[in-house]
Amino acid sequence: MSKAIRIDKLNLDKHLLIDIRSKERYLTAHIKNSLNLNSEEQILNFIKENSKQEYVFCCFTSVGAKQMAQKIASIVGGENIYYLDASLLEAKSCGFDIVELNIAS
Repeated sequence: MSKAIRIDKLNLDKHLLIDIRSKERYLTAHIKNSLNLNSEEQILNFIKENSKQEYVFCCFTSVGAKQMAQKIASIVGGENIYYLDASLLEAKSCGFDIVELNIAS
């Protein structure tokens, strides 16, 4: 089973942050150094190659991240699978660097 991780416990030196949103939404705004993998197949292939890592799934609100983390944990075992129990806006307000697409008007 996947576990929630609070924003104040997220350590980007220890945890690999996987943003599960579509590429378009990811490019609009994402936590710096997060990885964009948005399909179950992509995630499973990546985890298979990097099994020693601790993974934290995120999305805009955390709802989709929780669902994906639970699904992946049920397939691979959940000892190193977490979901970020915070929104992208909360991450920004807690000081995490957010990469945002600047569209000139």
